[in-house]
Amino acid sequence: MTGVYGDKAYFRPDILNLIKEKEASAYIPVSASAYKIDEDLFSYNKDSDQWFCVMGNETVKVKAKTRERNGKKEKLLEYSFERERCRNCSHRAECIGKSTRIARLLRVSVNTPELYEYSQRAKTREFLDEYRKRAKIEPKNAELKRFHGLDRAKGYGLKSVRIQAKLTVLAVNLKRIANMVSA
Repeated sequence: MTGVYGDKAYFRPDILNLIKEKEASAYIPVSASAYKIDEDLFSYNKDSDQWFCVMGNETVKVKAKTRERNGKKEKLLEYSFERERCRNCSHRAECIGKSTRIARLLRVSVNTPELYEYSQRAKTREFLDEYRKRAKIEPKNAELKRFHGLDRAKGYGLKSVRIQAKLTVLAVNLKRIANMVSA
């Protein structure tokens, strides 16, 4: 396996890490619900573990925090920007808004630094060209699921599902060959 293709629903850190462990390339578009950084305003430097704003200000400290949301605990990283540079910044109104804070505080998921690197890769020509291949495969997958019973496993266990998938693909390919021969 060299590449894994998926839609935005599969853009999750656990899935991306699993693909990385298998030493495969992930061709999954960035999901706005999983990755919420405005890259027009902020960029990340992995080596120094710092975020930079569009005006050149950088984060000076980072704190690990935990918050509870909808009954689940979330781990966050809270990056603080340099106070004096934020106080005198020309973009202060659009960056901080009506907040009474002196400096910008950037709260991100603990996975965001990894996802930033992935989001930069997702903008490359190579990624976009490779992701287009998914569009060719998707109708074939839909046919297998909708018309040939691959949407539901007929047996128990992974071995049974593998056999079902291989036999279904064989049947569809034989059907296509028969159509080409009769035409």
